[in-house]
Amino acid sequence: IALIAGCGDKQEGNEVVVSYKGGVLTKHDLLAHHTLLKRDPRSKRNPELLQPDQLLEHAINMEMIIQAGLKRKIHQDPYVRQKLHEHMSALFLKLLQKELVAEINPQDYTDEQIETFYKENLDLYKNPALYSISLIKASTAEAEGIYQKITSGEIDFETAVATYSTDEKSKANNGSIGKKSLNKFQPSWRKAISDLKLGEVSQPTDISGNAYIFLLTNKTQETQKELAGIKDKVRNDMLYNDYRKEWEKTYSRLRNEFSVEIDERSKFLFIQEMANK
Repeated sequence: IALIAGCGDKQEGNEVVVSYKGGVLTKHDLLAHHTLLKRDPRSKRNPELLQPDQLLEHAINMEMIIQAGLKRKIHQDPYVRQKLHEHMSALFLKLLQKELVAEINPQDYTDEQIETFYKENLDLYKNPALYSISLIKASTAEAEGIYQKITSGEIDFETAVATYSTDEKSKANNGSIGKKSLNKFQPSWRKAISDLKLGEVSQPTDISGNAYIFLLTNKTQETQKELAGIKDKVRNDMLYNDYRKEWEKTYSRLRNEFSVEIDERSKFLFIQEMANK
């Protein structure tokens, strides 16, 4: 971006207004700078920035910062280079996306196509099972004893919560942490919760230095969503899926166009290094 910004083209009706070592600022550059600066909150707070003299000063100062960075080769630093490429790719994507991938009109999908996509992807359109869970959080040293007292019938779960649990938020609600689908629980809890039968208490699960005992108080069954109620969502999913496929084709074509080659040895070493981070 810095290299492009510093060099305006001299075209008919596009007079060079400012010259400097490394590039020029043309009339068209300054007009574009004015258009962009008008959208900047700074110009709303300081409208004088849009006055021609101030605008010119701002544009020159911006170019001088760029030139100072180029002279010091800041743009060659890998992190700076990637940041510049991030902005450049986002901008170029906006400008090129209609050229690179033809627009798809979701209203062109027929009812038959939508139904076929729905049937091929039934797992995407399910109401997940919901688990109602209560818990006890305790020290690992105490947890096994608490578990034995509950399973032997010496005390009930709610009494154990009130007596032993150190999780104040759930303790205030008799241990309940609400009703959620399995993927909404903490990842480290999911295995213990998914294995529970209704009314069953889990053995203590050690997580990050604490022990958790779970009780499954209720569970709803997974159900299939009817197409009639989610037709618009299915259409949007089709659209996303079709665009993804088209972009995969586009990226493959661009890699061929620009002769992308991957050094397999360097790739292997890179993957190894990343695995150790």
